[in-house]
Amino acid sequence: MKNKNFVLVSLSILALVFCLAFAGAQPVFTDIPPNATINSGSNWAGVDFDAVDNVDVGDTITFSVNDVTHFTITQDGFLNDKLTLPVGVYNVNVSISNSSGNTNWTLYKLEVVASEEAETCEFSDNGNLDISIEDLSVEKNNGKSYGKDNEWLPLDDVNVEISVSNEGNEKIKNIEIKWGLYNKDSGEWIIDDKENDFNLNDGDDKTVTVSFELDQPKDFEDSGDYVFYAWATGEDEEFDGDETCIMDSESVDIIIESDFVVMDNIEMPETALCGSDVQISADVWNIGEDDQDDVSVLIYNKDLGLNKVVEIGDIDAFDNEPIDFTFQLPKDAEEKSYPIKFTVYDEDNSIYQNEYDDEDSTSTVFLKVEGGCSVAEASVSAVLESGGQAGKPMIVKATIVNTGDKTTSYSLNAAGYAEWASSASLDKTSLNLDAGKSEQVLLTFNVNKEALGDKLFYLKVLSENELIVNQPVQVEITKKSGLGITGNVFSGESKYLWGIGIINLILVILIIVIAVRIARK
Repeated sequence: MKNKNFVLVSLSILALVFCLAFAGAQPVFTDIPPNATINSGSNWAGVDFDAVDNVDVGDTITFSVNDVTHFTITQDGFLNDKLTLPVGVYNVNVSISNSSGNTNWTLYKLEVVASEEAETCEFSDNGNLDISIEDLSVEKNNGKSYGKDNEWLPLDDVNVEISVSNEGNEKIKNIEIKWGLYNKDSGEWIIDDKENDFNLNDGDDKTVTVSFELDQPKDFEDSGDYVFYAWATGEDEEFDGDETCIMDSESVDIIIESDFVVMDNIEMPETALCGSDVQISADVWNIGEDDQDDVSVLIYNKDLGLNKVVEIGDIDAFDNEPIDFTFQLPKDAEEKSYPIKFTVYDEDNSIYQNEYDDEDSTSTVFLKVEGGCSVAEASVSAVLESGGQAGKPMIVKATIVNTGDKTTSYSLNAAGYAEWASSASLDKTSLNLDAGKSEQVLLTFNVNKEALGDKLFYLKVLSENELIVNQPVQVEITKKSGLGITGNVFSGESKYLWGIGIINLILVILIIVIAVRIARK
């Protein structure tokens, strides 16, 4: 009987040790037998340690050891008399020995779980403030996100609508909404944030949309039980400004695939000029639980002639590799938005596909090409309108035709005339022509006095400061007419004919003179 009392005291001490040591998480002994036999003929009442409170996850527990009772604790191996308590199930062997050397070992199971709820509200609910999570959704964002509703994958872009209302009779001031994603298994917040505060008059409500990205895939490397929490606090004038708090929550499933690699953080200019270089950078993420080999990405757009495979290589589970790629836009690209598609391939050249709903690992971003990229075209013809003599103004009429496929603005100027004219002016220096239309322009030149013969100038046509036509035009400059006897008879080829005529006249006169002299003799 004495031994029996001693063992009962020892077991009571053990119970007290467990009760004092555990804090925060909830360890639970299960499968405890109704009694434990120490030696033949002696029965001792079993000890129920069910729902012992106050053990924090991660605490180290040291168990007392004496001559009567010994503990060995095992989880993935022999841990002696000390135990670091993450969440999990532990095997506990308790040995009880009497003074005669008889020993009995009894196996217990210790399950450590995190607290059921996260700590949210610091103030009590007076009943006037109400909050509700109205909607959870995943923003698909051109294929970048893959979950839906309250089923999310790492890197998903998530939107949550939270509604707050004042059900009381007075204003509630400085209402602040806090929210976050909580892992009940680890007791840690994955994401947490708050919104700017606001006031609500009695009977008013307000809905806010919070948006966030599950941008740290490593947070989900270990499995967990996830809950999205939203809670609001405010100062209620109906209760002399006392603070009140109300909370709402929704369960969330985080889906982890075995083999799934996706694009994230794709950075590319929103707009670009035709003919310019476009740089693309991004992260290629393995959000699956298995390592991946020989990953590659296809970057594609047919209209831009873009069809490039970029080799990424090996990516560990819940890790990423960067991608950096530059390509040149065609100079004649049409001005519009182009979808640039990114497709991720595995080592077998197959597109990654999630098991959740068989979606391919593809992402699309849009590039807007602008800046007058269509090739402007024009044709030029010119004729002499008036003048053409040295020292006098000369007018040339030019016809400009828009031979392109869109309305185009042109600017005009003359060049290459300095040798034979002192100046040139245009009655129009700019034109705006629809496709296929034409317009005439008059160019006036002040011709130099000494200019003579065939001369050349250039009519330049530009569009958006780019030269599209440099048309040469040839004109003939003749000598200015005079008031002398000969007038203009000695100009040009007539000089030769008049020379022959004068020589013939001189010869005739000489013949006559000689004939007269001979006759006199």
